[in-house]
Amino acid sequence: MFASFISEFVLGNHLSRTLTGLDSLLAENNFSFVDRRLLVVNEMSASGSGFRNSFDKLKGYITDREVTVKKLYLDTFKAKQSWEFLMISNHLNSIYLEEQDRRYLCLQVSEKYLNDRIFFKDFMTKFLNAEFGNVFYTYLLSQLDSADDFMGVKCPSTKAKSELINLSMSSTASFANWLVSENIDNVNSGDYHDVSIAPVKTRAGGLSFKSSDLYKCFCDWCGDNNEVKVSAKKFKYNMISNGFEFKRYEFGIVCSKIA
Repeated sequence: MFASFISEFVLGNHLSRTLTGLDSLLAENNFSFVDRRLLVVNEMSASGSGFRNSFDKLKGYITDREVTVKKLYLDTFKAKQSWEFLMISNHLNSIYLEEQDRRYLCLQVSEKYLNDRIFFKDFMTKFLNAEFGNVFYTYLLSQLDSADDFMGVKCPSTKAKSELINLSMSSTASFANWLVSENIDNVNSGDYHDVSIAPVKTRAGGLSFKSSDLYKCFCDWCGDNNEVKVSAKKFKYNMISNGFEFKRYEFGIVCSKIA
């Protein structure tokens, strides 16, 4: 409803466009979007993996000063990037976000008035009209001394964004976080009675595990948490990326958390 209000009564349909998914926007022939200012994307892909495939290209659309535009049967050309995106989905895991993301403001809509037809009928009568659209647009302009002020606004962190980032983690990254949280309180005490995998002692000390046991624990953890298992080789590579190292000792290969 908010997206419809902004599109129709604040910007106008000549400056906005509503899409279903990202496929048409990310297609080679994207000329039909070149003169729009707001692109409303309804119902993102049903899983973050679908969004992940388009993530790098979409990053360019959001942050680059120019975009490459292609019209059917004509050569490509560069145009000023003037798009803003409003993406809507019923699926929390439909968008892939990196941990240090600065591009997205993530909000979760309240369910207070869910299925309350009387409330929404009254709301639509009062607010979904051109008169209120003009009032809202005037208010937005009054909050900015210049158009450049808007470009300096930072997207705050929200609970919804934190949840999306956690859902976007690879299975190995989620496992690594779980592994540390399950064992960190026991490193000094040496009491590992209630943990799924007990660390081994090394000369360096700290949090260390026998590599073969750790990979088996990872596979079991994936089964218990509906996560995607990866090969032992990829698991090792991902663990290194998440702050672990592998060393060979007399009793085998050990994976240790880097202090």
